[in-house]
Amino acid sequence: MLNASAISAVGADRISNREMRAAIVGFFLVVGLLVAKLQLIGIGLMAVLPFIIYYLIKLFTSQQVGFLSLLVYAFLGIGSGKYASSAGGAAVGLGIDFLLLFILLVALFSGMTKKEDLRYLKSPIMMFTAAWFIVNLMQMFNPLAPGFEAWFYAGRGVAFYMLFGVPLAIVMFNKQKHLESFLDVWLILSVIGTIWGLKQKFIGLDGAEREWLMKPANLKTHLLFGQLRIFSFYTDAGQFGAAQGHAGVAALVAALGPVSRRKKLLYTFAGLLCLYGMIISGTRGAIAVPAVGFLTYLILSRNWKTLAFGILLLGGAYGFLKYTYIGQDNYDIRRMRTSLDPNNASLHVRLVNQARLAEYLNVHPFGGGVGAGGFWGNRFKPGSFLAELALDSWYVRIASDYGWVGLAFYLIMILYFIFSGFFTVFRMTDEGFRQQLAAIYSGMVGIAVASYGNQVWGQMPTGIIIYVTLGFLSVVPMKYAHLYPKKLPL
Repeated sequence: MLNASAISAVGADRISNREMRAAIVGFFLVVGLLVAKLQLIGIGLMAVLPFIIYYLIKLFTSQQVGFLSLLVYAFLGIGSGKYASSAGGAAVGLGIDFLLLFILLVALFSGMTKKEDLRYLKSPIMMFTAAWFIVNLMQMFNPLAPGFEAWFYAGRGVAFYMLFGVPLAIVMFNKQKHLESFLDVWLILSVIGTIWGLKQKFIGLDGAEREWLMKPANLKTHLLFGQLRIFSFYTDAGQFGAAQGHAGVAALVAALGPVSRRKKLLYTFAGLLCLYGMIISGTRGAIAVPAVGFLTYLILSRNWKTLAFGILLLGGAYGFLKYTYIGQDNYDIRRMRTSLDPNNASLHVRLVNQARLAEYLNVHPFGGGVGAGGFWGNRFKPGSFLAELALDSWYVRIASDYGWVGLAFYLIMILYFIFSGFFTVFRMTDEGFRQQLAAIYSGMVGIAVASYGNQVWGQMPTGIIIYVTLGFLSVVPMKYAHLYPKKLPL
């Protein structure tokens, strides 16, 4: 005979089985309702649901997934705004904010963040990042500022993303394997960007792209003398060109490191393809990215023969564009050649605008407030002097919103990033790790210089790449101190 405990256990099993059957029936009822109500969309939702669940599990268990998700969104999510309605486009634009906040919450509550990683936040790069955000907070009290809404929207790319991006990279994305994954994903996305740009150039634009191009402001800057400036799925051609030059430098420098033959070939292919993407963008200022980036790497190479040979190659490329007419029939080459012409009409207009801005700043040394100039100025303070002034340069934008005082601090910060980063990379003894750092650092220096001609430093996807670069330059000397000798390796 069964005793009481046995009877109780059998009853529990029956209850458990009944609950299991009810759960299964309930699940299939939900599936059936979704399919019945949403039809193909419902089927699609059920098909992707396992992948979403897997992604969320990985997000809370892997340090890499969150930041790589942010990188992917910075490329593909921002560009998808062209395919959304005005409301949808605004939501897509705020996606970086939501994703950054979500990753921050994951970092705080998932248990992945270690106390030893938190100490790396005590670095000069992080201190500069926090100080720059304080400068932004102080601008809220600028009596000329357009208001809080302008401060929020315009300050995101200039300071907010940097404030969250750099420390998250320091704490969650600080290992050599993370850097390798970052390089690979970045270059894959950049290659896809070039391929999409080639589609635009040789096949044509799709409906959403044509609609975007037909807007007067975009048509004026992207269709010159009957030639389309390729923009791929980036925000515009200027961002596409600079980003492709950035990826091209990183890929070719990485290819020169101690990696497998297969990776050398893949990196070389990616680098050359991205540099071609830079050329077809028609962005003349982007030429500074490979020019300065490769020169930076040559100095970092610590090989004076290589430096001399590289300078000869760069000098030859300059001479080809400046003093010859070879390839003049090709529009892309002809367009790049005008970047070295001191009599270029657009350069003259820029200098005139900068002179007008300088006169304004002599009276208003703290600028017009965050969001006062350019695109945001037209939205929040239309008709004002700064809103009507063309802000083609990232540093001119900083000057218009923050004045001479803000610009001086910002330039000191950028120069610190460049010089401290140089010694971080130059002194490292591990050749493989050093080459990877040199790849992302050299590209960053090129972007810093190119930002004089275009607004690229804080624009996505370049911005998130810069913040990850700063994170590595900040944490590596502390976490990998054993890879640094006491004397400079000259």
